[in-house]
Amino acid sequence: MKNKFFSFFLVVILFRGYGQNKHYEIHWKLNQIKTKNIRSDALILFDKVHYQYTLNNIVYFDHWKDLSMVDPVSVKLARIKKSRIPEVLIKKMELKNIRENFIIKMGSAYARNDIYTTLEVNPIVKQNGIYYKLDSFDVTFQYNNQESQKLFTQNIYDSKWNFGKWYRFKISKSGVYKLDKKFLKSLGVDVDNIDPRKLKIFGNGTKLMPLPNSTFFPEDIQEVAIEFVGEQDGVFNDNDYILFYAQGPEWSLENDTNLNIYTDDLYYFVQID
Repeated sequence: MKNKFFSFFLVVILFRGYGQNKHYEIHWKLNQIKTKNIRSDALILFDKVHYQYTLNNIVYFDHWKDLSMVDPVSVKLARIKKSRIPEVLIKKMELKNIRENFIIKMGSAYARNDIYTTLEVNPIVKQNGIYYKLDSFDVTFQYNNQESQKLFTQNIYDSKWNFGKWYRFKISKSGVYKLDKKFLKSLGVDVDNIDPRKLKIFGNGTKLMPLPNSTFFPEDIQEVAIEFVGEQDGVFNDNDYILFYAQGPEWSLENDTNLNIYTDDLYYFVQID
C-alpha cells in the first residue's frame, strides 16, 4: 500500500513539473464590421466567451480552474498562425495602440481554496505597416510547485455584518449622494424612532478586484465617511439628510478599461446600531 501511495505521489509531482501545453484557435467574425450604425465597443469579433473590448483595443482571454500555480516566467507563445486584416477594418473598429508583436499574459490566483488561471493575448498586431490577426496559437508553461505548496492563513475577526440592522440601496456611478428621510423610509428604516447619530453607511464601492492575489483588498465591508446635516438634536427631522461620496463600478486602470465586466451597479448599506 505504501509503495502504491509513493508511486501516485511521484506521478503527481512529475506531472506538475513537466511543461504544459494548450492550443487555441480564434474563429473570427469580421463580416459584422460591414454593418452600419453599430458602435465599435458593441462588435464581437470572435467567440464571445473569449472576447473583451478595452479602451479602443481588444483582448483574447481564457479562464479556467487549474491544478497548480502557473510560473509566469515559463509562459511562451508557440506555433503562431496569423493572416492579414485590411486596414479599413481597423479604422472601423477604432482600434488604437496596436502592438508590434503578440504578447501573452498568464497568471494564477487562489479563489475559495481553488486555483484559477487567466490568459490574455492581443489578437491583432501591426508589423511593417501591415495589420495581422491571430488565427491560432499554442501556449506552453510550467507549474510553480513551491508557490502551490505555500500555506495560506486567514484572519479571524467579528464581521461588521454581525451587528445592527442593515438596509441596502443601489448606485450606478461615482458621485456625492444625498439620503433624506423619505428615501430612508423607502428602504424600511424606522426614521421616527432612531437616533441619527447611530446611523452609518457601509460599502466597499470598489473598482474591479486587483489582478494580483497579493494586492490588498478588504475582506469585510468598510464604513464610509458621511456628513449628517441636522443630527445634533438626536432626532431625524424632515429637513435632515446625509451626504456621502460613493465610488461606482466604472473604470479600472489595472484592467485598462472604463467598464466593469462583472456588474453595472454597486450596493451600499445603511446600518442602524
